[in-house]
Amino acid sequence: MLAFAVRVLPLYLAALALTVAGWAIRVPQAWLAPLAIGLLLLFAAMMTFRRAPTWSTALLLGFALGVGVLVRLVTGVDPAWGWCAAAALGIPLVAAMMGGQLQGRGAWTRSLLWVAAWIYVLGAWLIPVVWAAPHPGRIWAASGLAIFAGLAVTWFCVWPGRETSLPAGSAAAELYLIGINLALAANTLASAQ
Repeated sequence: MLAFAVRVLPLYLAALALTVAGWAIRVPQAWLAPLAIGLLLLFAAMMTFRRAPTWSTALLLGFALGVGVLVRLVTGVDPAWGWCAAAALGIPLVAAMMGGQLQGRGAWTRSLLWVAAWIYVLGAWLIPVVWAAPHPGRIWAASGLAIFAGLAVTWFCVWPGRETSLPAGSAAAELYLIGINLALAANTLASAQ
């Protein structure tokens, strides 16, 4: 866990801070499509260059800043900062303690949870059935919290075996993707009617 605290945690916290800073940037609504395309390209670059230490860190930080700007453009309202911080910081902290106890187990669960995470993220736009249910926002947000909390636990389960093979920027990017989705789900749950 010392390697995590020294190598990955500072980058994760910096990425979260840049997301908050990006949220404070005001850009015209016309930037939505180019910014979304740019973030998709940055995401693809993060996955492509995840073994390059310098590139993985730079791409993560740029991506985090862009996510903050995009969230402001899409939502336009103040997020529930307390809920977002509790989810993005508290859940991974609890997951680290739980994952430490389950070291080396849960690899197949992690794969299933990543599939569920992609279905969850893409399903917000692709599955109109979800919005036909009573209280769809609460159900969707609670599902997101459960999926990404599970991912955080399984991420820490396999962390000790990967800590030397993964550059810090790449590991922080994986954790950031989990953390930002936890924050978005918590914000949706806090603001659900």
